[in-house]
Amino acid sequence: MDNRKTGQLIAELRKGKNMTQQDLADKIHVTNTAVSKWERGLSFPGVDILEKLAEELGITVMDILAGEVCKKTEEKISEISIDVMRTEKKKRNKIYVFGIIIAVVFSAIFFFDRYGPAIFQRGYPIPYIKAMIKISDKTPLIKVKEGVYITKRGEKQAVIDHIKEKYDAELVEQAGNGYIFSNGIDKLVVSSEIYWRNYTVWSIPDITLQTK
Repeated sequence: MDNRKTGQLIAELRKGKNMTQQDLADKIHVTNTAVSKWERGLSFPGVDILEKLAEELGITVMDILAGEVCKKTEEKISEISIDVMRTEKKKRNKIYVFGIIIAVVFSAIFFFDRYGPAIFQRGYPIPYIKAMIKISDKTPLIKVKEGVYITKRGEKQAVIDHIKEKYDAELVEQAGNGYIFSNGIDKLVVSSEIYWRNYTVWSIPDITLQTK
């Protein structure tokens, strides 16, 4: 038996398991001083402690006595290491997924706490959201459903142009959120409502104006 080789082996395996000398000492019921002496080659583990020490280090008693790990033990340690890596990877993946879920939940709470009332102010919001996505510089006015249109906030001119083209009517008066258009014979009343802070929903009756 070579005390120094055995000591080096114990130290390497202990560190490989992320244990301190005190951790190993506690597991096999000895003092950390005893572990320190073994690792420095100043003494050798007692016969009564060899089996427990081998079990904690994941090797055999013969490995300790020889001061090196035999081939079969190396294969066993390799398998254990792979299993440990897989377990750690699964733990990390679970933590990652859990973190994403928490982030999504908190984002959703923040989003609906801040914007929820605005989004649902006109009921089912999906048709409005779909229309909002379609808004562009070329098409500033988008139809949500029959008689209801949406623009970015401040895009009144898009509504004026639309009514001019469809009804040949001009804006003659604005009263609050209401707009009155006329073709000289008949009138068309359009109402507006701020939606989700940055958009305006327009109620444009789909009627036929009287003409000369």
